[in-house]
Amino acid sequence: MSFINIELDKDSHTYAAGDKVYGKVVVYKKRRPKKVKCIMVQFEGGAVVSIIDHLEERPVTSIECCLNTSICIYGEENAALNVVRIRPGRNEYTFEYQLPRGLPSTFKGKHGSVSYQVKAVIWKSSSVYATTHVPLFINGLFDLNNDPGARKCVEVRRENKLWSMCMCHNGKVKLYFSLPKQGYVASEVVPFTVEISNFTFNHLRLVKISLIQVAFYVIEGKQRKSQAKIILETKGPEISPGKVQIWKGESEEDSFRIPENILPTKLCTCSIIQIHYQLQITVKESNHKSNRDKAIVEAFLPLTIGTIPLEDYLIPAARPSVSPPPSPYADFAFVDDDIEEEKPSKDARTSVTIENFPPSYHEITKEYFI
Repeated sequence: MSFINIELDKDSHTYAAGDKVYGKVVVYKKRRPKKVKCIMVQFEGGAVVSIIDHLEERPVTSIECCLNTSICIYGEENAALNVVRIRPGRNEYTFEYQLPRGLPSTFKGKHGSVSYQVKAVIWKSSSVYATTHVPLFINGLFDLNNDPGARKCVEVRRENKLWSMCMCHNGKVKLYFSLPKQGYVASEVVPFTVEISNFTFNHLRLVKISLIQVAFYVIEGKQRKSQAKIILETKGPEISPGKVQIWKGESEEDSFRIPENILPTKLCTCSIIQIHYQLQITVKESNHKSNRDKAIVEAFLPLTIGTIPLEDYLIPAARPSVSPPPSPYADFAFVDDDIEEEKPSKDARTSVTIENFPPSYHEITKEYFI
């Protein structure tokens, strides 16, 4: 009887695209030596999108292979017979592999995921003798210097007229929202500028900026689902009637800093799962219960998140956090166009169980990869 295990040089199993992975396959053999053909290490990974088609009552799936490399670390891969021995006791077989630079980031969402694994397989001449695998987490690379839009200033203007209960004109609220550039990296401060003109008789008690992550899932070249998650929020000053308020993200108190463990835009290179970001500013008159959840005026600005910063911008040191940042692989608080409520584990309109849906890339492709 044999036991097989994989040990990597990083306990977290987390690597950047382009990094070298060092590891070893550890085989424990009891009693007598065992003749085998070879020991292979396989680096596998890819993206999968799977969506329930309620009309046809079946899942519709799209997959994309991102990584599939095999390395022979002991024996001969093409040998017809068992040519090497695994001796009794602990046996270690080392390996190293440089990851491609174009790998997309690891991701897990409601309708799809990007996942990787390292697998070890002990082959006999005609069959698999033993196998095991461990997960691999990849941080993709996105150089903002290669994105022509990352340096561009972005701005938006909005206004809205307010009406009283008797349908009398109550004035208007004007909004100006701008960023000096569109591209940012983790831990970088976003120096926004907001100008709100409150030409009404109402007190605007809620002004906030939100960083929103939007995931797009693509099947057969068409966007089939989109989901959104609020990553970060900050509140601004209240605005009295007849006042003009300028709010800038320059001071430590008002600064809006990109979280540390945020995924890059587009997941770098994945074509069936796309990640995009936007900054949303919302102005509400929260003292009226009937309008508590309705924005008086709001606007959006596109944001590009990279891993390599623009060369002519310096990133201030990040403030120490009292709690660790959220994992980029956590499940979304999902919306699909509008806010989507949690669905039961089994959809009433289909016979497809969706509690553990969608399956991972490795579950779908396991019949193709040993």
